[in-house]
Formats: sequence, C-alpha cells, structure tokens
Amino acid sequence: MKSIESIAHIDEQHRLVVELLPEIPDGPVKIMLLSTNATDEEREWQVLINHSWEEDWSDPREDIHTLKDGKEEQAYVIPQDRFDDLDYIEKRVRLVPLTSQGALRSTLKYLYLIDGPTNLPVDRRKVAELFLEPAEVLLARWLATRTNGSERKRYGANSLKQARIARYRCERCRFADVRVLELDHVYGHAQKTFACLCANCHKIKSRKEDWTGKRRDQGEI
Repeated sequence: MKSIESIAHIDEQHRLVVELLPEIPDGPVKIMLLSTNATDEEREWQVLINHSWEEDWSDPREDIHTLKDGKEEQAYVIPQDRFDDLDYIEKRVRLVPLTSQGALRSTLKYLYLIDGPTNLPVDRRKVAELFLEPAEVLLARWLATRTNGSERKRYGANSLKQARIARYRCERCRFADVRVLELDHVYGHAQKTFACLCANCHKIKSRKEDWTGKRRDQGEI
C-alpha cells in the first residue's frame, strides 16, 4: 500500500476537508488523522498552495507577462544619449551598404538632431527602414506624415522639433514608449505650438481645455 501524505482540517461543522494533490489516483483510500499545531498546519497548507500555483503558472495560457514582454517594451524606447550625436549617426551609417548610407544618414539626422532636417522624402525613408530599430521605424513614419504627408498643414516642422526637444517622451509624465506618443496643439489648431504627450496625458489635457487652449468653465470632467 502506497502512503501519500496530504493536509486536511476539520471545519466548523466537524467535517473533514482535505486538499488532494493531482497525482492521487481514483479509488478507495485509508485515512489516518494526526493532529498538528497551527504553525505546522499553516506551513504545510502553504506548501500545497504553492504546489497548486506552480501547476497553474506552468500553463502557457497563464504567461500574460514574461521577460520577452519587457524586451518588447524596451524596443520602443529611444535612448536619450542619441540626440545631437553625429558620431553615433556615422557609426550606424558605416554598418550599412554604401548604396543605403545616404538614406540612413538623412533619416537618423531627421530623428535625432534637434535642429536637423525637417523633411524626410518617402523614398529615402523606405530605404532606411531596412536598417532602423522598431521604435525608429514607427517614429519616422509617424513624423514624416506630419512634415511631408497628409498632416503637413495641421502640423509641420514645429511639431517635429517639439518631439525632438521632448526626446520622444511625454512632456508631462515622461512616459517613454513611442507607440503611445501624440502631438498636442497646445493652443488649438489655429496655432503651431505643440507638446509631445502620451495618449493618457493628451486625453486628460483635452478634458480640461477646449480646442482654443482655454480651460473649460465646467472645470475638470
């Protein structure tokens, strides 16, 4: 007869409540009761709970957050030491084929020089994208739409410069994931003054102010 130790307790109705491990087979069992003190019982119950949680955590469906998630988030954060660093740009450029160096150089200057170029032609951006990091690809497409594309009239060079000054971080909370960045018209669409905000801060600001940049009479919603 195989002996398997488990932990149980007697409830208020004087019933035996036992936590059975998954490996215990179906069929009749023989029960022998041994009294334990509170400290031992709590410790042994914790062992059983940990065992149960370990099985749950081993289920791939429970892998909501992993180390890979953290790496993915970091892939969309721009390091702050890249700005206004021509040596860094040239090091990147030298690593790519000669035929692509000009396009990559233009794109990196567009992204990282505070007073750099304010135009990024589509053909040069597409060539450079082969050698850009995920965050840089996203930023180049997003910003080029506002300096060269369909949103140029509403945004333009000033919006790009403000995003560079903010170093692609929210100016209010400093959140750094470029996937949630937006360019806010600080005083409404009629003026060309911008702030680089994350989606949350942008929404909060919009709830406080109307499109002219004046605070709503009703106060904060």
